[in-house]
Amino acid sequence: YWYCQAKSSCNGYCTRPRGAVAWPPRRTRSAAAATAPLRALPVAAAARHARPGWGVGSCHYHGTSAQRFYQATVGNKRNLAVLVTLGVLGTALSLYWHFSLSKRFVPLRARRSMLLAIRAWRDDGRAEAALAHYHDALHATVEAIGAESEGAGVIMDSMANIYFATEQWEQAAENFKAVIRLLLRYGRSKDDPAVVELSLKTAQCFSHMGQSAMAEEGYRWCVEQARSHMRSHPHDVEAIALCGMCLEEEAHYYLRQNRFDRAKQPHAEALDLAKRALGPEHEQVAVMLNNMSTVLEGLGEVEAAYAMALEAAAICRKTTPQNLPAVLHNIAILRWKQLHRADEEVLATLEEARLLATDPHDTALIDMSIRQLKKELAPP
Repeated sequence: YWYCQAKSSCNGYCTRPRGAVAWPPRRTRSAAAATAPLRALPVAAAARHARPGWGVGSCHYHGTSAQRFYQATVGNKRNLAVLVTLGVLGTALSLYWHFSLSKRFVPLRARRSMLLAIRAWRDDGRAEAALAHYHDALHATVEAIGAESEGAGVIMDSMANIYFATEQWEQAAENFKAVIRLLLRYGRSKDDPAVVELSLKTAQCFSHMGQSAMAEEGYRWCVEQARSHMRSHPHDVEAIALCGMCLEEEAHYYLRQNRFDRAKQPHAEALDLAKRALGPEHEQVAVMLNNMSTVLEGLGEVEAAYAMALEAAAICRKTTPQNLPAVLHNIAILRWKQLHRADEEVLATLEEARLLATDPHDTALIDMSIRQLKKELAPP
């Protein structure tokens, strides 16, 4: 119901429902008597006599529509100030949305396609269907807010991760590079964790594609930027972990190529950072100790490799028994090399590893080592 502010001319609430024509309202005296003082004054004076508010303050109809609009706006300074303020705010918000916020949000059609892509990939593992939906979302986003928008960057990042997971290295690298360019354009620094992580994945793509020069340059750049970020945040555990991750990936790259001399230094530094960030008995520390023992074995430092493998096994028994078979297999091989002959102790270690192994790859390697050891132990 319309509320009438002129108490002298209206008994509170009008009887007609909201939206219905409520003019003239219920009166306690005649319209002529109520509007006579206002009709006798000019328009501006009538507005001054009216009660303050969004209306002229009286439920009674008087004058033309233009007069009533003048009385409600220009004639009332407070209402005029509110209208001007709202107009300025509306214009400012519209401009802010057009030049800033609109670049960060994807349109409704694109959001629907992204939701379908997430469901296809996360719930069903259908990479092709997910990528098709992401392509639709990217096309709609580019049409609506441009290819250089943050919304387009979010979609390309999701696509790159699916390409990476499905080993489509070339497409993954192209999308990762596009996202990195957008991040740098929107003000991210080169040592920003997001930029470093995406660059590290790009280097991994180059490694799998066989582009060694690009991969090595990428790993080296990631390590430099991660070290810079760690120096800027010396007490940030995530900054320490990021640097350790880059060093470990660089070491794995050289280890896969059996370049043990190049793998030793980054692996040793990554191991120190892992102990610093995660603690000396973390499961990741055990994995890195076992990998470091492999590097030392390749360099001929069997005693140091054996000691590190024993340390890794001790941590695995406390934290991650599923990693213990691989570590025990490594211990047996190192002990075999130490003794320069087959031994019952080595066989016992291999059999323990075989009993604990659940991964098919570990099982196959351990079985092969057991057969070879038994062949050497057999009498001539």
